[in-house]
Amino acid sequence: MLHEMKFSGYSAWVEDVTIAKWLVEDRDYIVKGQIIAEILVVWEENDEILSNTYEQTAEETGVIKLKAAEGSAVRLDCDVVCSIDMSAEKPSYKPLKYFLPEISPYRPIKAKCPCCDTETIYSSHMRINTSERNHYLFTYQCQSCGKLESSEEAHPNGIRVGLEKRCVCGGQYRRDKNIFCPDCKYRRTAKNKAEDRLYATIEEMESLKKRHGNEEIE
Repeated sequence: MLHEMKFSGYSAWVEDVTIAKWLVEDRDYIVKGQIIAEILVVWEENDEILSNTYEQTAEETGVIKLKAAEGSAVRLDCDVVCSIDMSAEKPSYKPLKYFLPEISPYRPIKAKCPCCDTETIYSSHMRINTSERNHYLFTYQCQSCGKLESSEEAHPNGIRVGLEKRCVCGGQYRRDKNIFCPDCKYRRTAKNKAEDRLYATIEEMESLKKRHGNEEIE
């Protein structure tokens, strides 16, 4: 079933509004009540021009087809701005890979596991300032149990991505593998394992940057 959506109910003095920004893309799967657009409303009151921006929510759940462009004016209760295919099934997405070196400490990932509700905060490193110098403690994750560990150890042959020190469970701490839930192990794959090589080249770290948030978990 196709639902055609029009804008309505912004003000008694308004006949049309402007789509300031779409917050979804064409063919996205949306849910009823989700904010899908920012709407600019301009009206005249007491010989004064007033304006405000409102959030527009989806009226139904399904796959959206945009029919009006950003910046265009649409007539209230008249112009169809988008259609929603209510018969479309929600697509199944594979989770993406994320790597500790690419998670900024200023924008850490606070992840709530969809399987066990465990909340974990991931970031590449933290900086500790002392009277002597700045200490950069880089974050590693045990590839067996998922425990997070910090270390400022460098490596003479390249960029350190693994620690000699082992976790209490016997697992290896690494920072070049996809992060996973330390409680239920959600997102952990066969590639989350120990390796003999404990350092990476600049080119290998650049490869991690390209894969971060772009590569699906197998």
